[in-house]
Amino acid sequence: MDTTDQADSGAGSEDALRRAAERYRQLFESHPIAMAVWDRETTRVLAVNAAAVRMYGYSREEFLGLTIERIVHPGDRHELKALPRAAEGFLGAATTIRHRRKDGTTIAVEMSGHDLEYDGRPASMVVAVNVTERRKLEDELRESQRMEAIGRLAGGIAHDFNNLLTAINGYSQLLLNSLEPGDPRRDDAEQIHLAGVRAASLTSRLLAFSRRQLLQPEVVDLNLIVRGIVPMVRRLIGARIDLRLNLRARHALVLADRARLEQVVVNLCVNARDAMVNGGILRIGTVELELRSQRRLGEDIAAAGRYIVLRVVDTGTGMDEAVRERLFEPFFTTKEAGRGTGLGLATVYGTVRQSGGHLQVTSSPGKGTSFRIYLPRSG
Repeated sequence: MDTTDQADSGAGSEDALRRAAERYRQLFESHPIAMAVWDRETTRVLAVNAAAVRMYGYSREEFLGLTIERIVHPGDRHELKALPRAAEGFLGAATTIRHRRKDGTTIAVEMSGHDLEYDGRPASMVVAVNVTERRKLEDELRESQRMEAIGRLAGGIAHDFNNLLTAINGYSQLLLNSLEPGDPRRDDAEQIHLAGVRAASLTSRLLAFSRRQLLQPEVVDLNLIVRGIVPMVRRLIGARIDLRLNLRARHALVLADRARLEQVVVNLCVNARDAMVNGGILRIGTVELELRSQRRLGEDIAAAGRYIVLRVVDTGTGMDEAVRERLFEPFFTTKEAGRGTGLGLATVYGTVRQSGGHLQVTSSPGKGTSFRIYLPRSG
């Protein structure tokens, strides 16, 4: 081969390399999943594609001035060292790490990567998939399964205890009937009977939580129910709490057990009272809502349709995420020992779910709590 042939061959190889490099550049740039390359020694970002710009909110120029640690959540930076890399350029197993977008929001990102050489420097290329919504759905599914398991356990225990209490209360009533009013044993028999009645009330609330309690649903006006219990609520919350009503729903008809629905409102008001030890404002409101398509409400997917929404909002101490996660568990309480059974909100949860409704809770420390109950509108 003469010199001319060698030159032509070399030029052809260079052209082929340039074309291959351009194809890879276009593939990198147009890929719908976020991709980035960073310097392994300085951790400075060397290249990002358009998908990464969209996902993180930084411009390409801003990206190139960052290190990879700046993007990763401070609590997860140690995970970078464990980022899997496979031999021969293939992507390793994915690792999920929290990242921070430019606006400060945190997202869960599934990362996998491999080592390469970039402009003559040792580098790493990563593929980053935003799995925030998927992780949220997985967490909600686990929470739903956990509450379902707790409900089955609570319902089974309550059912067995109810059978025992039926006998205890029945026989204690027979004993009372057999004793004369002046009999010294009558006081003891009355205490036995009262203890049995209180225990039956507890099991009744457990059954409500587990949705095993028989309800007597009827079409009721939620506005009338709220107005009807206002005098009792005012006595319960005391003078230091300002009760404000805003019953905007014009036709607040729902299919529910009247007594249980009254108990739901009372329990929410008592919970609000206990969160406002120094006084505050308690708002109770109703509004009509029409969902034109399915919507996530709390841990549920609500079907399209018309709903009556009951809102109970306080200006109390609020709750952190750890408390919110356990809020509806039977016997869970943040109160001192002897102050409450921890069944008030569990009863609310069970009654609402058994009535075909949905629950949403919004709260944060120092900012109060808002309960929203969505009940299908009747008629």
